[in-house]
Amino acid sequence: MVSSIKLELSTAFIPINRYKNNIHVMPTIFNNYIWQWNCSICDSNAVGRIKCSEFSFAITNPTYKNNKDEIEKLALCEVCIDKYKLDNFQTSKTLVDDKGNKYTIKGLERGQYTEQIDVI
Repeated sequence: MVSSIKLELSTAFIPINRYKNNIHVMPTIFNNYIWQWNCSICDSNAVGRIKCSEFSFAITNPTYKNNKDEIEKLALCEVCIDKYKLDNFQTSKTLVDDKGNKYTIKGLERGQYTEQIDVI
């Protein structure tokens, strides 16, 4: 029973870039501080959903590329990281875009740099 639950979690695909109303909101960066960057999973603002200014970028294999074949960062909010346990690397987590391309999460990168948060 326990092994079947682990198998289900490790093979689950998490859909990304399913934009609300098919509108992609561009990130808002002002004075090197990221104010708005939508979560690639839930499409809400990833910045500060639980803790002020916190969010992460997914490190994936292969590297995510947009429709123009350009490397693009995948922002993740703390709510989705907790919900899908994306910070637990004992089980493989795979993101799937609207074209069916699969991206395995290999790590998380901090979205804000602390030296930028404390700047007055």
